[in-house]
Amino acid sequence: MSNILVINASGQETRVALIEQGTISEYYLERKNEKGIVGNIYKGKVVRVLPGMQAAFVDIGLDKAAFLYVGDIVSDPTFPGFSEEMDIKAGSVEGDPLEAEDLPEPSDEVVPQAAETPPPPAPVEGSAAAETSMESAAVHGMAEEAGPAAGTKPEQTVPAEAVAGVQTTEAAEIVDLHPDEAIEDEEDAEDEDEEELDEADAAHAAAEEALAAEQAQAAQSSGATPDSSAVPPQGQAQAPVPQAPDAGARGLPGDQRPAAREGRRGRRRGGRGRRRGGEAPRPAGEQPKGDRRQDGNGKPWQTPERRGGNGEKRNGNGKQRAQIQDLLKEGDEVLVQVVKDPIGTKGARITCHISLPGRHLVFMPTVDHVGISRRIENEKERRRLRELVDRYRPPGTGFIVRTVAENEPSEKLTADIKFLLGLWNEVGKKRESMKAPACVHPDLDLILRSVRDLFSDEVEKLVIDERAEFERVQAFVEQAAPELKGRIELYGGEEPIFDEYGIEQELIRAQNRKVWLKSGGYIIIDQTEALVAIDVNSGRYVGKKGAGASLEDTITKINCEAAKEIVYQLRLRNIGGIIIIDFIDMDKGANREKVFKTLQEALAADRAKTNVLKISDIGLVEMTRKRVRESITRLTTEICPTCDGRGHVRSKTTMAYEIMREVQRAAGKHREDQLVVSCHPEVAKLLQGPEREAMRLLMMKLNKSITVRPQPQYHLEQYDLHAKWS
Repeated sequence: MSNILVINASGQETRVALIEQGTISEYYLERKNEKGIVGNIYKGKVVRVLPGMQAAFVDIGLDKAAFLYVGDIVSDPTFPGFSEEMDIKAGSVEGDPLEAEDLPEPSDEVVPQAAETPPPPAPVEGSAAAETSMESAAVHGMAEEAGPAAGTKPEQTVPAEAVAGVQTTEAAEIVDLHPDEAIEDEEDAEDEDEEELDEADAAHAAAEEALAAEQAQAAQSSGATPDSSAVPPQGQAQAPVPQAPDAGARGLPGDQRPAAREGRRGRRRGGRGRRRGGEAPRPAGEQPKGDRRQDGNGKPWQTPERRGGNGEKRNGNGKQRAQIQDLLKEGDEVLVQVVKDPIGTKGARITCHISLPGRHLVFMPTVDHVGISRRIENEKERRRLRELVDRYRPPGTGFIVRTVAENEPSEKLTADIKFLLGLWNEVGKKRESMKAPACVHPDLDLILRSVRDLFSDEVEKLVIDERAEFERVQAFVEQAAPELKGRIELYGGEEPIFDEYGIEQELIRAQNRKVWLKSGGYIIIDQTEALVAIDVNSGRYVGKKGAGASLEDTITKINCEAAKEIVYQLRLRNIGGIIIIDFIDMDKGANREKVFKTLQEALAADRAKTNVLKISDIGLVEMTRKRVRESITRLTTEICPTCDGRGHVRSKTTMAYEIMREVQRAAGKHREDQLVVSCHPEVAKLLQGPEREAMRLLMMKLNKSITVRPQPQYHLEQYDLHAKWS
């Protein structure tokens, strides 16, 4: 079956679904009054510095202050990106751009590197930093085939960004995608970067919790109501100290989120790439420990630290990493990019390392590196692209070449470079003229992000159900990828577009806790605050009949089918965080390995960053999946007012006995000779029926009469008790 991009733009919600070979591979949702902000670039003001957490809270104009980790701050005092305009002519390589046929055949010879100099970053092999989908490139680099990112209100005309190239971003309501083209050694990319990301996330949670507790305590002592949107300063603002010049956001602006992802992926791969002596591209501002960049004169300068840390960690030269209190002071203004939407009680996560994605390239102003998508396999073409980008990029900046750039003429690529540099210059001008807090560069809306990031040669057609948006998409594609314009269709059917393509039914199925498998087995998905637990059950499936049937084979078949369905549900529901899968126990190690490989193969198509541990002896799989926004379930549902989110209520028998105990407590407090109990009809029925004898004995013991009155409007756990004279 063909691949189809379906966009439902009518009504108050914008929904996008990518159907690949008959199944929904990506689903994004954005409400017109609740747009995501991942990828947006803000000029913010530091309102609080937390040395103990090595982090700061920054006011970017939202209800809650955003969280900035120390590793996400640009701390190079010589970084020129915020103080001078960049031009394509500033490239350090001279001469005309090379074409593939002009390049010599690649050599297999390995050039040893000086022991003291860390290996150069490895080329990005994904679309640019494969880790996130439509998340801002700022998040950690750029993600090429990533999904759309949260954006701003759609305009009636094609945004300027569309003219020079489609920017890569992620949607506020979009799954966390990472480019299909992964960076080299992606499977080994966890390493130090992963640990530091975990540190940052842990610090974020701890800081938010500590802040909430402090505000509650302050409000209690003052009698005021705590305001979760404001972050009380630790003291009066002090004069800013030399810091990352207006720290750029590590997350990309909306249009650049994918780019950020690609960069992020590059950084992570760099951890192992260093050990292997290979290049590992790193997103803006993320250099390997001890890595050196070059300034405009080609002289290396030492980056204080590649990623976040606790101040006690050291870089490659053994020097202590910079402390947050040495980089920022309350009142400082910083340029940041949102890499994670506010989720639950947490504010947005931001970074100073910015990435700007285009149709063919991703620009990273704070990193000196050129990465090439892994999907571009021809060595001559890779060398041509690298030489071309090196020729025109300003000193000290970086680019990631996306898959779509393969075999494109140099004119298109130089136009993309010029566009991205111009966009960065515009960001710089707005930063100078705007007063913090303010949004300096908003991301594209979900529709244009989806078109930019998902509409490719592999998609047979794009179908949209709203004429105004149809015309806007056509204008956008005309500028970004004119060869695809003929594949855009305006849906005119009577049935809702999602019903026509069978998407609505799948979305309804995705709301269920129990998901049935075709074999008759089923999986149970439970989302908690800390993790997601998935249980696999055999259900109605009893296996094959006959002499060759065995319990082990039956269990293995169910587990393999469940592994594929679990990955499908994770992507469809946008489930992230820690995930525990309880497969049915298997005795043979070979069968456990078979199920694990099935799970890995299914996850290979997932654009979100995942990390999976092997199946344990008791059938458990531990894995993580990158999340930058709320899951579809939490986005489309709310806490049950009946059970208050517990998923269950106390039984009527439990409530009947609780009422009896409460009657005993109340009897000694009231002189009246009659007690009246008002409760749910089911509880009243129990008290007046099976428990009637217990109630009679209780009345004799208390020497009071007890009247039970059913109240249909009462909740099962609700009851009232009052006394009166008979």
